[in-house]
Amino acid sequence: MDEIASALISLQELDQILSKQKIRFVKISRVIEQDGGLVKLQSDYDKIKRDNLQFQLNVSKIDSEILEIQTKSSELQEKLYGGSITNMRELTAIEAEYNSLSNIITEKNQERTNALSQVSDTKESMEKMNIDLDQIKNLWREKKKSLLKEKSEIGKRFNSKLKDRNQFIEKIPEDIFKDYNRLFKANNGIAIVTVKRDICQGCLVKLPVGDIDKMKNSSLPVLCNSGKHFLTE
Repeated sequence: MDEIASALISLQELDQILSKQKIRFVKISRVIEQDGGLVKLQSDYDKIKRDNLQFQLNVSKIDSEILEIQTKSSELQEKLYGGSITNMRELTAIEAEYNSLSNIITEKNQERTNALSQVSDTKESMEKMNIDLDQIKNLWREKKKSLLKEKSEIGKRFNSKLKDRNQFIEKIPEDIFKDYNRLFKANNGIAIVTVKRDICQGCLVKLPVGDIDKMKNSSLPVLCNSGKHFLTE
């Protein structure tokens, strides 16, 4: 293996480590940003709280409607049984209106039952989420300290290793380095692979004779026919 290929292999190994550290760093940052899930949980709690208030207002609205209908129904009942109505047509109309109001009251009472159930369900959810919030807050205090420490350590190691890249980059021609960066990003961190017994160790398939000859006759790492990897012995 020549110096350039060796530098590419070493750079790839280092970049794979850096890539993993970066992924972990970003993941920790997002968890910290979301307060370990507290932000979402608090948002969910606030939504349920608003829903609960809306359901309570709905119950009050239905109660008001029922009271209004009951008042009107009582007035009609008084007319029906008070003996003041002598006109048969008027009596029939009032009876029909009275029966209609009775049906509406039945429907409104069912609406009220459903609304009360919604109030009860959301209240129960709020109480449970309150317990969860308290538990997560207590656990998060210690977890956050641990994550902040880990994030700081990863950042220091990342910056230190980032400086080490230069010793390898200096040994790699600019055009090959550009190809390396492109391939590393496109192939999940695999830009250069070794070849053993004419078998590519990246995809584990036997290479065409053309790739083998090209690799052996070149003083630089060469791209395979697929263009996915540099090849080196």
